[in-house]
Amino acid sequence: MSTNLSLHLPKVRVIRQAFIPSSWNPEDVGKLLAAIDRANPRGKRDYAILLMVIRLGLRVSDIRNLTLSNVNWPRKCLSIVMTKTQRSLELPLLDDVG
Repeated sequence: MSTNLSLHLPKVRVIRQAFIPSSWNPEDVGKLLAAIDRANPRGKRDYAILLMVIRLGLRVSDIRNLTLSNVNWPRKCLSIVMTKTQRSLELPLLDDVG
């Protein structure tokens, strides 16, 4: 094209020092877990999901695809194929997560 259209695009401010924290503050994690009502089934489910994120580092997509067949109770492990990488992963099923 003979006209440079990029001159007509709006300027986007980019913060050079911006970052996504790689870990959560333990105090915030405690507050988050304490806020869940574990007296009902939905609260128990939510608590288990958060524990899988916090303790095992699972991605939301991997948690969403979990089925009971992924859990090996006698061996206390969780076997999945990660959604993002398509690699097999076997994790210990910690007592609090189980």
